[in-house]
Amino acid sequence: MAIEAGELNRSTMELVRNWCGHVRVKKFGGTGMIEQMTGLPIGNHGLECDHATAGGMYTWDLRESALDFYDRNCVDCKKRKPVGVPNLSSLIKERADQRTVEAKRVAAAQLKAAEERDARRLTRSRLREGLGPLSSAIIDHIDEFDDQRDQEHRDRLCESARMAPEHFVAPVVTYIFELTEREPWFVEAGLTILDHVNADPARIARLALAPMSKVRQPIDTHARVLSSRLPHVDAAQIPDALPAIIELANPFDELPFGRDRTPVAKPELLQGLWAIYPAAVREGLDRLLSSRHHYEVELAARGLLALHERDSAVLKHFQRAMVSKFSRAELLLDNFDEYHSAFRFLRDALVIAFTQWPDEIDALVQEYISASDKKTKDRAYKIYEAALRGGRHDDPPISPASRVHRISFQRLLWAATTEESEEILRCTQEMLRGQPSEMIEIARAEIDGLIGAVLLLDDRLRRHDETPAPKGENFLDTLQRSNRRSTMIYLMKSLVEWASVAAKGDPVLMKRVVALFDQIPEGRNDLKGVALGCIEHLSGTVEGLRLVLPHLYYGLVGPSALVRAYAADALGKMPHENVPPLVFEAFSVLLWDQFVVVHHAAVRALGRFQLPEDLQGRASQALLNLVKYYSQRSNEDHFLVDCIGELAYELRRVGKAHGKVGQYLVKVLLNVDPLYLKREIRSIGRALGQTEGFVDIVIKLIPHVGDQDYRRDDELGLLADLPDAAILSRKTALEKLGTELAPERPWLAVYIIEALARVEAWSEARTIAEAGSGQLEPTVHNEPRRIYMTFIRIMAAFEQAIAESRSDDLEALTQQWEENVARQKEFNADVERRNSRSSFPRPF
Repeated sequence: MAIEAGELNRSTMELVRNWCGHVRVKKFGGTGMIEQMTGLPIGNHGLECDHATAGGMYTWDLRESALDFYDRNCVDCKKRKPVGVPNLSSLIKERADQRTVEAKRVAAAQLKAAEERDARRLTRSRLREGLGPLSSAIIDHIDEFDDQRDQEHRDRLCESARMAPEHFVAPVVTYIFELTEREPWFVEAGLTILDHVNADPARIARLALAPMSKVRQPIDTHARVLSSRLPHVDAAQIPDALPAIIELANPFDELPFGRDRTPVAKPELLQGLWAIYPAAVREGLDRLLSSRHHYEVELAARGLLALHERDSAVLKHFQRAMVSKFSRAELLLDNFDEYHSAFRFLRDALVIAFTQWPDEIDALVQEYISASDKKTKDRAYKIYEAALRGGRHDDPPISPASRVHRISFQRLLWAATTEESEEILRCTQEMLRGQPSEMIEIARAEIDGLIGAVLLLDDRLRRHDETPAPKGENFLDTLQRSNRRSTMIYLMKSLVEWASVAAKGDPVLMKRVVALFDQIPEGRNDLKGVALGCIEHLSGTVEGLRLVLPHLYYGLVGPSALVRAYAADALGKMPHENVPPLVFEAFSVLLWDQFVVVHHAAVRALGRFQLPEDLQGRASQALLNLVKYYSQRSNEDHFLVDCIGELAYELRRVGKAHGKVGQYLVKVLLNVDPLYLKREIRSIGRALGQTEGFVDIVIKLIPHVGDQDYRRDDELGLLADLPDAAILSRKTALEKLGTELAPERPWLAVYIIEALARVEAWSEARTIAEAGSGQLEPTVHNEPRRIYMTFIRIMAAFEQAIAESRSDDLEALTQQWEENVARQKEFNADVERRNSRSSFPRPF
């Protein structure tokens, strides 16, 4: 589909280029993978022209954008520069032909409708001949409603039936039955009238139910009429009408866009039919569940959820069908894809059934897991994941007695250690995301399983690392191997975290978690490092700190560089109130460690706590050495900025940010890639913002400010915070930068003008404003920028005249301001006139 859209856009671009030499095609957004591979223009595109307003739109189909742009700007343009044929005129003609065809179709439909209306009038005129005056008036009301099918005439007719049902004599009622059966526009009014006059209930029920088999949308009037006549319903009609009835009972609410637009569920009709005609409703639900289309399967699930509110046993009849459809969706659906894989409602129905009959659903899921293909097995495990989903962090803890939670937890925990599928590992990952919260009691009850799973996963990790890469492995295979390893490490960390959080505060459980260290074989450095993650949670109590402190200290000073890195990270995350000085001393050595992984981890950890006073000088010297070393290496700017940030914070704390070391850090930062510098510039600016030379860093970063959200960029805040002396010392450089930015990015240049105005550098400020208003070619496209910068230029000149006591210049500047206001109003009027011609064209 993307390639087809790109090929169509490419041909449209040729038409646009041939239409006029001034017009340009511009893309909105980034470049996707398919676009990179094919070179086709895929994505949202729009048109621009120097002789047109900036108004327009960006569309996936460039034809729509081109026609809209033509309507706005090209209809009466005198500056068109034709290039060749074919051009936009072919699209314009095609649209005109479509409109002609559509107009003929509408005219023919109107003529046919008029003929049919005349025939109905003739029938009603004959009917009047045998009626009394009041009954004839009812026929008159039907005539009026046929002519003007609005709410007012419909209500007048229905109100007559409610207030005076006795005047709806048999011939009138018979005609209303016939009209209701034949004319869709009259159905709701007809059913309302027949309901008020208590006509034949079986015939009314057939009339109300029949249209529901043709439209899959809820009709309130039909439901109201049926609800009072359930015993008269023809059961054979129910399966076909069930989709519309379910839509009424449990409407789709995926994107409500506000509470007032959320559809109201009305399950009474569905529940009433289930109570009287369970076999017919079950047949309809089975038919929907057996469908090969996602919508109908989800519709069946919505119906089951609505029925479950009244009958808690309803799901038992559909257990196997639900598990089968969810697990084997890829085989049983024609339109299964990434957009139809979630099964929100079927998943919810399954979770409810799982909660009610945990052992039965578990047996069914295991059946599909043990005797199915890989993809079916992957989706079957998602049922366990769904059963554990949905809780909030402030929900009360789930009792360990909950069978559904214990079964699901155990199944996914076991799967993580035995199944090779990436999808199943992700299911376990999802279960262990964050901290246990409402699952805390489950984690306590399963703490041995959590610890055991860590050890088993480490065995898998070891086998993974010892398995040599296959010959001819490509980049994608290598990436997948790396991702698989990262997933196992992440799961091990999550398991340790869950076990630690569950054990926190319980001396017996804490000892069982810490005993994990004694079970780690020599050389299992990943496992040792992951196990150190328990320190963050267990060290919050004196007893827990006593248990973990030996392992933390050994990790900090041990022989493994990987474990030292893990230990540094653990120290950074744990509470530091009762940590003995010896631990901090061991940590400070890591800042001098020769292994990259170690001192990287130490610098990251240092950002989370403050070393004792007697160690801070040594740490600062280590950071300075790291800065000196990494400033000479390429591709290390990310870590270099981290080191500078930590050292700058320490300099600020001791009041030496303005000294030689601070000035050296500023010089180093001037050579850092702006991509990494932008990330930490606000925090670094708080420490070094007043240091000599920092203004040069701000000047370097300003061109990298994003246009979309420039008001939030830290660089502009730092520009406003710079000392006046710094701005004055670099006013020439600021003028040069502002002059370069003003023509294309005037909103950014204005921030520089504001900074210069603050220090009364009026000449430089005016030069920038004049560059924005005078250097641009005087085209319609550039006119908004020229007007904007003219206002800025006048304001700067006005302030300068006041500052220099040149009151004689103020009158002329005021006149210029008024002329620019008139110019802006004229331009806005032209934009409004052009935009008034715009209408989103019909899709081709």
